[in-house]
Amino acid sequence: MVELLKLLNAMPQSLVMALQLVIACAVYSPALIKRPHFPVRCGVGLAALLIFSSIRTGLSEQQEILTMPLLIYAFFGLFLYMLFELDMKKLCFVFLSVVATQHIAVVLTDTLRAVFSVYEMNAAWYLISFVSFALTLPVCYHFFGKRLRVITQIKMQSSGLIGLSCLLFAIVYFLRVFSLFQIWLLPAGNPLIITINLYGLVGSIASLAILYAGNHEATLVEENQMIEQMLHEREAQEVLTGETIDLVNMKYHDMKHLLAAMRSSEGTEVGGVLDEIERELPQYERVLRTGNAALDTILMNKMVLCQAKEIELSCMVDGAKLSKLSTADIYALFGNLLDNAIEALQEEPPQRRAISLQVFEKRGYLCIHVANYCSNTPELEDGIPKTRKADKRYHGFGIKSIRYIAEKYGGNLTISTEDQQFCVDILI
Repeated sequence: MVELLKLLNAMPQSLVMALQLVIACAVYSPALIKRPHFPVRCGVGLAALLIFSSIRTGLSEQQEILTMPLLIYAFFGLFLYMLFELDMKKLCFVFLSVVATQHIAVVLTDTLRAVFSVYEMNAAWYLISFVSFALTLPVCYHFFGKRLRVITQIKMQSSGLIGLSCLLFAIVYFLRVFSLFQIWLLPAGNPLIITINLYGLVGSIASLAILYAGNHEATLVEENQMIEQMLHEREAQEVLTGETIDLVNMKYHDMKHLLAAMRSSEGTEVGGVLDEIERELPQYERVLRTGNAALDTILMNKMVLCQAKEIELSCMVDGAKLSKLSTADIYALFGNLLDNAIEALQEEPPQRRAISLQVFEKRGYLCIHVANYCSNTPELEDGIPKTRKADKRYHGFGIKSIRYIAEKYGGNLTISTEDQQFCVDILI
């Protein structure tokens, strides 16, 4: 233990700082896209960072406190850029996240040392440092690290907020650095030491909170724009499907007349073939009359799809109650509802492949209910099922667009997963 303490005490503080930054980086690196040959880049970059931070500058202690951390920050920024696919805006975002997290852990360490009056570099000194990082890293991951994946996958719009957060952290950092010179003049145990450290702690947390809160709002704006684009594309697709169905219906009626004429002139053998053709034709006739043409198109399209996938689709629908919804929203809402149910039932045995759709009015509210069997109940996050697909960037917008449309008309979306039934209820 004594030898270990001597080794730790002999380490330059700049090297300790570089190691702390690398450890703090682990909070955010899982959300980042790695560059090619990542292990090689990581090894070379880490070695260069540690060697650089171990160099003795020959400066006085005060000069080194002012200059060396800034040089290490700059080198660490290059280290991040070398390892991960980041444009300049995202690089600033990730860099500030890591630096602020490391600074929170360091200031928390100094605060606890002052609270417990630990001023010598002994076992308690290093134990407090370990405990501070053990507390800071999981907390920062929970509140910030988990959200970084979404933020970095969607175009960041809040350059001003990133700049504001950087400015706030710079002010906090430099004020604390200069306050260290005053702390050294204070007697051990002076309450002002704790106050100065708490100021640095609160300021670092504030810079992270502003950074993520602002970009969370920008992310929501970007998501809504993507959803609007998806709704527009689905409307165009369903309009085309409706035109195709109308054409098929016309051909269906023409074929019926042609079959009748052929039956009257051909023998019994040909008649059997015609009987089989006649049995197949009805699936192409639009038999649904819900009271809403857009919903008729959607249901006809999905019924043909369900028939091909051996799924029973039962409907109790009053389409006239959908008059307050735009055609585009009807296409998107019911298209996504049924597509999700059809996709989920692919994994179920044929005897359990059934979808129930209900649209009705109750006490002045429009009620939409969709239910399907679900043996593998999905986990819900923020009321929305978490996708099980490997690439999560382009999935999950179906349910989000459903909720978006419901809220657009002043309604709400509720998802329940009880008794192996996946139920979606919309109340408008």
